[in-house]
Amino acid sequence: MLTIQNYYRLCQKKIPLTNWQVEFCGERDDCYEISLINKQNGNGRLFELSRKSEYLQAGMWVYFFSENGKKTHSVITSDYMKDINSFLSTLGTLL
Repeated sequence: MLTIQNYYRLCQKKIPLTNWQVEFCGERDDCYEISLINKQNGNGRLFELSRKSEYLQAGMWVYFFSENGKKTHSVITSDYMKDINSFLSTLGTLL
């Protein structure tokens, strides 16, 4: 089960190379909710990061992002999550 220490530090961080920033990051039993807002036009998107890892054929354990209950193409490994800038870059691939 995934546990992100200090996940609240993502709040108000800007997504690199975009007009988006993290508006809210919250913890639930089965996932983390990450709300992004576009600072230019005010649009928002809500993503969920699964707390349960899945094994890929590439030989990695990964965590999937989903939006509106559907898995996205983006995944993240626990190693990549340790660096906040890497985590923010991964969020940028969702946009």
